[in-house]
Amino acid sequence: MLAFATGSRGPLLSLFITLFVFFILNYIKLLYKVIILFVAFIGVLTFTPIGEKILKSDAIDRVTMNIKHGGSLKSTGARMDFTKRSISLISDYPFGVGCGNWQTAANDKKFNYVIAHAYPHNLFFELTNEYGVLAGLLFLFLILHIFYLSFIKMKKNRSNITSLYPLLFYALIFLFLNTMLSGDLMDGRILFVFISLILINKPLVTDEK
Repeated sequence: MLAFATGSRGPLLSLFITLFVFFILNYIKLLYKVIILFVAFIGVLTFTPIGEKILKSDAIDRVTMNIKHGGSLKSTGARMDFTKRSISLISDYPFGVGCGNWQTAANDKKFNYVIAHAYPHNLFFELTNEYGVLAGLLFLFLILHIFYLSFIKMKKNRSNITSLYPLLFYALIFLFLNTMLSGDLMDGRILFVFISLILINKPLVTDEK
């Protein structure tokens, strides 16, 4: 519900993908029922008076503006523009433009308009553009290693109901996806907190006696 309340589509999309992965790994048979319930929910929103009132709320209007108002002219279009500028900056500045200089460097690319955003809403692009290609590659290596480590620890401790690793694994998926769609390096600090928890050598479980 908080994802709906914010009116931001990035966290909402990240949540849906995380839930999908959760059902795939744990309840593949139940996934079909969830899909049916989701289709029924969409039907209620589309064809009932209650759904009409919900869809008219400001938060839902922003979530669905891609369909209703042409999102290419709004935030989705802006994300695409950020991506184009960021890719261009990688080839022009392989060693980075310096901390906090993404906006200035991106506006120097002579695109159709000047952007007011100070960051590209993508943690990988922000790190790569500001600190260089090496920093971006190190970040990708870290993420891949952490996903692998988290998954292995979750499977190893699956039988222990006190294990924190399922929570850490699915939270990692959500937070990573969210940093790829929204926010800046400061907003990604929670992701690094969870990464630190996963890296702890001592098992985050209660010993079964």
